[in-house]
Amino acid sequence: MRESIVFPVRPHKLVGRLFVALIIAELLIIGADLWLNYAQGLDSRFLRRIVNITREDSFGAFLSVQLAVAGSLLAALNACLCRARCGGTRGSLAGWSMVTLILGYLAIDDAVALHERVGSTIRDMQAGAVYDRLQRLVSGYVSYPWQAIFGPFVLLALLALLVFLWHEVREPKGRLALLASLAMVVVALQLDFFEGIEGCHAAVAAQLGLRTYTVRHFSKVLEESLEMLALIFLVVIFLYQLMTRSRSITVAFKHGTSGTPSRFDERTRGELDRDVAD
Repeated sequence: MRESIVFPVRPHKLVGRLFVALIIAELLIIGADLWLNYAQGLDSRFLRRIVNITREDSFGAFLSVQLAVAGSLLAALNACLCRARCGGTRGSLAGWSMVTLILGYLAIDDAVALHERVGSTIRDMQAGAVYDRLQRLVSGYVSYPWQAIFGPFVLLALLALLVFLWHEVREPKGRLALLASLAMVVVALQLDFFEGIEGCHAAVAAQLGLRTYTVRHFSKVLEESLEMLALIFLVVIFLYQLMTRSRSITVAFKHGTSGTPSRFDERTRGELDRDVAD
């Protein structure tokens, strides 16, 4: 007789503990950067790169990618839930599918530094037809070239997320967390904009009597920290939406070759329902 494995969980408790664990992980990453990297607690510059939150090959970048992947998967599960529920609308299904694609793209972008590489490519391009069109697009733009190309799409994606998730998330705390997460993304984009302006950090450093490296590093730390925190908020929101809208999530392994793949064993369904009820 095959056994059914059931893990009963309480949504509020699980979401709360996950949120605390992710916040602790982010604080540890920030602390490691400040102590081991900025304060040079590690002698090896190669090891300092691992904890340097401003680098694309650090623990901070790793956490950001994992959060984006988790958010994309949770959005996909919410889309599956909308499809399975009789009351699920096509708008909700399309919306969660859109969120899945946006977070999935973000995970890829963070993993391979896509927008930075596009900006570098434009900067190093030789004269030609494509070069001339791109130069006309970014001409007069004072910050990173990629922002002139990707910026409108980023703002459109943020607006779409706000409109759709505001409709889906009905709890006041959830809506507050949604607004906070999107606001943090906007602030992070502003910091990235100022970072790309030549001499901006040097001017701020001169006004404050600090080193340019100090201003640049802490500005980047704040930017990356806000992006991670925004992703944490979104992951928690998506997980809570999934857990409160579904009684349980069952993965059934169909053994043997007889029967249609879509049919579910009723005896197993009954066993799982009794286990969850207990």
